[in-house]
Amino acid sequence: KSLNTSTCLTIDGKGDNNSLLSGIVEEIVNIIRKY
Repeated sequence: KSLNTSTCLTIDGKGDNNSLLSGIVEEIVNIIRKY
């Protein structure tokens, strides 16, 4: 879901380096939680 959210933020023009980075961090956290 975080990946889709970051994509939507970018499309809306609200996405910046900070939001994109936070989105990537959330993806990494989700992957770690799976293991």
